[in-house]
Amino acid sequence: MARSAASGTAASRKTRKPAPVKPRGSYRTKDPAYEARIQACLARVRDGVHPSLRQASIIEKIPFSTLQARASGKHNSSQAARGARQLLQPSQEAAVLDWARHNAQSGRPFSATTLRQAAAAVSGKTPGRTWVRGFFQRHRKKIIKSKGSKLDPKRSQNFNKATIKHYFGILGAVDKEYGGLIPEQTWNMDEKGIQMGGGRHNNPTKFFYDRETSSDNRYRISSDNLELVTVIECISAAGESMPVSFVVKGDPPDVSDIEEGKIGSVGSSETGWTDNEHGAYWLREVFIPNALDKCKDKSKPIVLIYDGHESHETLDIEDAVYNVSDVDIIIICLPSKTTHKTQPLDVVVFSRVQRRWTAHADDCTFRNNEITKSNVIHEYLAMREDAVSPELIRKAFEKTGIYPLNPNVFGEDDFAPSMASSCQAHVPASYPPQMLSSDAVAIPSDVEMSDSEMSNDDMDEDFRPSSPLPPSSDFDMPLHIEEEGYVDLEPNPPLLREETQPDAAPQSNTNSVTIPVTRSSSSASTLINSPAEELLHPPPIIPYCEDEILDFDDRLETVRHLRDQLTDFYDGAVFWRSQYLAAQAHCTLLRRELEMLRVQLMNEKNKKRRNTAKMKCRLFTHPSLNAVYQTRRDDAETRRVEDERQQAQKNADEIARKQRLAHEVVLRVFDTPLTMSNYKRDDLIALAGALGIDDTGIKQQLMDRIKAHLNAKREELSSNPRFSELFAQPQRGRRREALAPIANTVALTSNQYAAGPDNRQPPAPPTSDNPPNLHFSSENRNPYNCDTQPLNHGYHHQQPTRVNAIPSTSQPFNPGFQLNLNGIPPYSSTHTYNYTFYNTNTQ
Repeated sequence: MARSAASGTAASRKTRKPAPVKPRGSYRTKDPAYEARIQACLARVRDGVHPSLRQASIIEKIPFSTLQARASGKHNSSQAARGARQLLQPSQEAAVLDWARHNAQSGRPFSATTLRQAAAAVSGKTPGRTWVRGFFQRHRKKIIKSKGSKLDPKRSQNFNKATIKHYFGILGAVDKEYGGLIPEQTWNMDEKGIQMGGGRHNNPTKFFYDRETSSDNRYRISSDNLELVTVIECISAAGESMPVSFVVKGDPPDVSDIEEGKIGSVGSSETGWTDNEHGAYWLREVFIPNALDKCKDKSKPIVLIYDGHESHETLDIEDAVYNVSDVDIIIICLPSKTTHKTQPLDVVVFSRVQRRWTAHADDCTFRNNEITKSNVIHEYLAMREDAVSPELIRKAFEKTGIYPLNPNVFGEDDFAPSMASSCQAHVPASYPPQMLSSDAVAIPSDVEMSDSEMSNDDMDEDFRPSSPLPPSSDFDMPLHIEEEGYVDLEPNPPLLREETQPDAAPQSNTNSVTIPVTRSSSSASTLINSPAEELLHPPPIIPYCEDEILDFDDRLETVRHLRDQLTDFYDGAVFWRSQYLAAQAHCTLLRRELEMLRVQLMNEKNKKRRNTAKMKCRLFTHPSLNAVYQTRRDDAETRRVEDERQQAQKNADEIARKQRLAHEVVLRVFDTPLTMSNYKRDDLIALAGALGIDDTGIKQQLMDRIKAHLNAKREELSSNPRFSELFAQPQRGRRREALAPIANTVALTSNQYAAGPDNRQPPAPPTSDNPPNLHFSSENRNPYNCDTQPLNHGYHHQQPTRVNAIPSTSQPFNPGFQLNLNGIPPYSSTHTYNYTFYNTNTQ
């Protein structure tokens, strides 16, 4: 029996299931309700509802060991225990969280790297590898991980409250002037570029693949045709749309097979974008006829809202608008860089159009129907029938606040990105408030900045510092106060003074905040220098029943001990309050300094934009602006006439230049060394033409080409009188003084001569038998040649860069130089030639 009993016990021991292993950390510690029960139970013991911890444990059904450990301060809650081991204290982590959310609203969200940098800056320690993950897990109810949409800094800056208020002010004024706008006559126009291949936007559609195919081999055939086509859309607040217009690159395609009324116009340009001519043609031939056909009430204006592109604000558009007399046409230009929020087509319609067009282009590629210029218009119209609906159009006008008119359509989140470029310092809501003693921030503009500076003589004696104030970037430097009984506000304060005067009256000082000290702080110094974690433990919870058994001496000792502790904590509270007020003061000054720096930065950025009127919303056409239009029309006509005159003069000068170059190519003698300073570009062109080489390019290219040709044919050209001087070395040193002329210019006819002082006869005037390019041998040297040395009979010619001899003019003719006839028949015996001679003996 014993064996059987033993064997049965062993069998039962084998078949018994093992007790489940209790995981580390009871589930109750993770239950917020359980922690609340513990705190409520301890509060009832403290208030005397439960006479002892044992009875409270029985009544509340909480383990006695847990209550005893919590009451004595031995243990804390699991949350508090984890908080003590965390990198940041709860208050610090809350501040980092607030700044992360604030930066995300202003368009500058924290990444994992910037979040780690912020935590390291606050704690002074390097966060661990898993700190960001834990931070996100602790605050996942307030923050999420997401990819942000790109926003141009100019858009974030321009879309601000002041700009949008001004825009709705103009829109509201027009609405009030005409007693309300009607949706059938309120239009919005914008251009959109589409690419024949659908663009490079990713298609979010998911497709089916063989499971065994690796991800690297899962392809989707898609067109890479990036040729651009501009689509001009125009919609009304009533849900209607005008016929679509297109601008293609090159020759326009044939669209004769498309139903009439679906296409407004088809134009072409070199790039596929619109220009001033396309904008004026669209408004004159497409918008005005269709808007007049759909006009319901001619007493109400036709309002067209679009962006302020250059092609939308031309004089041709004004001509077309003001020529309409049946109804007023008002054009409102949206504020610059705000169309991502204020233009209905951009906000709602075009986003769907782009998604549908990308999918449609991929579908065409899948069906082997490649989109080209010949069928792109057909395919777009087919896609548009389902993409653009009246409900979508009406929603677009409602979302932008145009119709129904709603100036409050945009909230704080919409304007939040403009905080990054604001002149005011924007901080989270948990940022310490400014000191009550701080004055309101009054920031002068850049014009008033110099006037607002005060000299030391203008300052009050009570506010004049004994030493120069630190620079603005050092506002956080402490200013010591030597009065007894007051604590200086250093970031790392020393021990409080042993000798204090409680009755000393605090003196006014605007440079710091002072807190009176009421007692000697020998124990307070220990309190101040102790770690904060050691000071945050609550006093132990003792039931009333234990207090009743104490005798008088024990109670008196306990009271004195508690009084000392209370005094120490009061001193600590006074000190930490002073530190808190100092931090507030530093935050206030830092915010003031930040705002001043922002103003200076914005003034520098706005210097180039102060004279432009296209930043804000504006009326381009309005009945009240008719006089302004007439002035602009007159000015444009004046500029047109002046431009035509200048162009005619330019054309005449170009013709004369070409004639001069043609004559220089044939007749000119190049008698100066070939240097960049001696020859201008036109001289080089003439020289290149005379040499028979290419005469195109810039000056340096011409010079290199000519030098290469001269080096290649040196022997042949060096003996040519027209080009021999090109090989001469340029003179260096002191420039020769100008030679004085013997007499005034002498006019000679073809049968007259002018003799020199020694009756030496100059060369005869040019004739058909005696051309102007005279050359003499060494035996018969030309006494008036352009040598740099004095010649025979005391005559020397002042060497010019280029000499012209024009018949019947006052310009001197010099033998051996160029003859510029300017279209006059050469070598005529009836022409008079002017000569100027210089004597080297009269220098």
